[in-house]
Amino acid sequence: MRWVLGILVTLGALMLALVIAVALFLFSLDREKTARSQPDGVPVPVHWVDAQTVLTVSATGLSLRDTGGGEREIYQMAEGWVFDPGGGCYNGDTWIFSVARRSGTTTQWSGEELSGRWQADRFVADGEPQTGPRRNPVDCRALGDRPELTPGSPARPDDALLAGSDAEDVAYEERDGALHLLLGTGSEAREVVLEPVAATAEWQDGYGPDARRNPADGSYLLWQRGLRAHWDDTWPRSFWVLQPGAETAEALAVPGGPFIGNHGESLICFSCGCGCYQYIDVQPAGAGILAHSYGYGFPVAAQGLHLFTPEAGWRTVRHGVVTPPVVAPDGCRVAFHGDGFETLNLCEAG
Repeated sequence: MRWVLGILVTLGALMLALVIAVALFLFSLDREKTARSQPDGVPVPVHWVDAQTVLTVSATGLSLRDTGGGEREIYQMAEGWVFDPGGGCYNGDTWIFSVARRSGTTTQWSGEELSGRWQADRFVADGEPQTGPRRNPVDCRALGDRPELTPGSPARPDDALLAGSDAEDVAYEERDGALHLLLGTGSEAREVVLEPVAATAEWQDGYGPDARRNPADGSYLLWQRGLRAHWDDTWPRSFWVLQPGAETAEALAVPGGPFIGNHGESLICFSCGCGCYQYIDVQPAGAGILAHSYGYGFPVAAQGLHLFTPEAGWRTVRHGVVTPPVVAPDGCRVAFHGDGFETLNLCEAG
């Protein structure tokens, strides 16, 4: 019987060792995923209030950070509600935030917003949160239906094009390998044609156009949605710069940046490969394009902020995991959360 007991003890020890090994392995994967992911619960810079001050939003409140390192809270969210740091619009003294109800660990997003005024160095809410319309982040205007290009045309109204970055209405259609935009409404409407200029550029089915406004000069940077870091055969890509009121856009053939290519696989991406969890966001910054590479599909070394200018090409200006950057109206300075609150002058970055 002793030998049977010995076998059972050995098997038990092996099973315990296996359980511990699996637990340690899963813990290491979770740590790797956390290290690669966007920081959670930190104050996220969202808006330049003036040349030296940035508004930051956390789940529970609003704070101001100045470029010299000072910080002060200007609003504390009521119990049972939380802010969405990524949802808001800012038009002069009018600030409107996306908010949600929270009960314990459960957060329920259902389209509520909290509006208010920035006055006397504090945020004064207009009242309780309430359900709000889809808004234009540039001027906080409620957005309605998009216009059609022509009666009976196959134009698809699209909420993501300029509606998120522009004070104009827009519709678009893909035709003859180009993108036809209709900006404005009625007799004020004008059509702009975006012709691809990059060798690999063709409008891919299912990916419409997108745009961001340049705060420095009011122009718009346009491109086709669906930017992916692991699709290196789709670069160079066509981008366009559209000036306010213009009927033609300046085309740019932009090569792949340092975020493009095969960055390797990891077991934390087991469902469909790490390419599914690699994200590229772009926005205008001064005379260039600022790209933010993020997502746990990237190793930490491949994440960060990258600046493209036609004269110098791409260069990485900040390595590592950072929150979405917000560019100052001068087009040079950018604020984000990395190792705490950080600012960077893109016009001086080497």
